Amino acid sequence: MGIKRNEGTEPEWRMSNYAMIIKEDLFCDEVWKRSIHWNTLLTQVRKAEHACQLIDHYSYPSRMFCAYTDILEATLLILDDIFYYETRIRFGVSNNYTATSKVIFDLRLWIFDYYKEVEEFCETLERIRSHLMECLSHQSVLEVADRVKKHSLYAYHYKKPQKPCSSEYFEKPIFAYAYGAYRGSGKDIDTLSQQIVNILRIVENYLSIGKCLKPMAIHALNFEDLTTDFRHSEKGQNYIKPWRIEYGGTRDSLISRMERDPELGPWVNRYIHCRADKDIIEHLFLDEHDMIKNKEEVFNTDNWIRLLTIAAVLQEYDEHQKAPDSSEEKEEEKGEDILLLKLSLYFKDEDTARRFLKSVRQMNNTEITTLVNNYHKAGLCTDVSKNLWKALHDAGLYKPGYTNWNAQVK
Repeated sequence: MGIKRNEGTEPEWRMSNYAMIIKEDLFCDEVWKRSIHWNTLLTQVRKAEHACQLIDHYSYPSRMFCAYTDILEATLLILDDIFYYETRIRFGVSNNYTATSKVIFDLRLWIFDYYKEVEEFCETLERIRSHLMECLSHQSVLEVADRVKKHSLYAYHYKKPQKPCSSEYFEKPIFAYAYGAYRGSGKDIDTLSQQIVNILRIVENYLSIGKCLKPMAIHALNFEDLTTDFRHSEKGQNYIKPWRIEYGGTRDSLISRMERDPELGPWVNRYIHCRADKDIIEHLFLDEHDMIKNKEEVFNTDNWIRLLTIAAVLQEYDEHQKAPDSSEEKEEEKGEDILLLKLSLYFKDEDTARRFLKSVRQMNNTEITTLVNNYHKAGLCTDVSKNLWKALHDAGLYKPGYTNWNAQVK
C-alpha cells in the first residue's frame, strides 16, 4: 500500500458504539439518521473522484501515475476516517468487512431517509471504479492489471486491448512531455498493484451500502420480525400506549378509530387489505417485477413507523382479547412474570430485561454470555455477578456452572 495510515491515533469518538447495537434496540432511538452526515461524506467522495480523474493510462509508468494513485488512496482513507468518526465502522479494513456489512444491513431502515444522498454517494464511487478499470484495460498498464488480477476478485472487469502495443505515450503532447520529464516511477510493480487492489477493495466495500436501497434488500426486511422488535422497544411502546384505552371495544371500532387518525389513517386500509397476503412489503412498496413504485414513499422511515404501529396495536389487541385456555397456561404466565421480576434487578429497566429474556430463550450458552457482555458494555445490564448467573441457571436458560460464567462474562 502506498499510503500508510497512522493506526495508533484514531479520531475521538463521541457517540454510541454502533458495532455493539443490538437489533431489538433499533427503535429505541433513531441513532443512525441523527448521526451520519451524508453531505460531509459526499464532499469527500467527490474529492476522491477528482483525484481519480488525474489517473490516466497515458501517464504510466511515470512518477505522475504513482503520485496520482497515492492521492486517490489518501482521499479514500480520509473518507474511511470520516465514516469511522460518524459510525464507529471501518470499511477500509478488509478483515472487518463481513461484520460491518451486517451492521449496515441491520440499520438499513434508517438509511432510507437519505436514499438520494446514498445513491449519489454510490454512483460517485462507481464512477471511480469504472475510471480506474478503464485505465487498467489499456496496454500501457496491462502489466499492473495482470498483477492486480492475482490479488483481487476484480479480474472480470478487465478487457484485453484490441490493438497491439503502440506509442500511446506520445499520442498527446502533454503526456509525451510528462513521460519524458518523469520517466521511471521508482515503485516496483508489485507494490503499485497491491495499492490499486487496496483502492478497489475500499470502493467495493463502500458500494455495499447501496445494496441496502435495492428492491431485494427492502424485500428482505422481515415485517413480522420488525413488528416484534418494535413492540418490545421503548420507542414502540410510546406509539402503542395511547391506543390501549381502545382495547375494551371491538376490533372494528379500534380500526375505525385508527382510520380517523391523521397519521395512521392513510395506511390503515392498505395494511388491512394486505393482511390476506403474507408478503406485506411486496404489496405495499414493490410491484411484480421487484421495481420500486414510489421512492419517496418507500424510502421514508416515518411511513414504516406508521405501518409498524398499526401492526403492533392490532397484534396487542388480539393478544389482549385472547384469554388463557387453561390453568396451566396461567401458571406458566405467572412463572414468566416472576422470572422477569428477578431479572429486572440486574438490568436498566423492566423493558430491557424483557427484551433480554426474549432473546436468550433462542440462544445457546455461549451466545447468552456474549449478549450479557454486549448489554453490560452498552450500560443496559447493571450487574453481571453470580446473582445474575443463578437467576438464569435456576430458570434453565444458562446450564453451565458459575466457573464457566465467570470465565466468559467480563
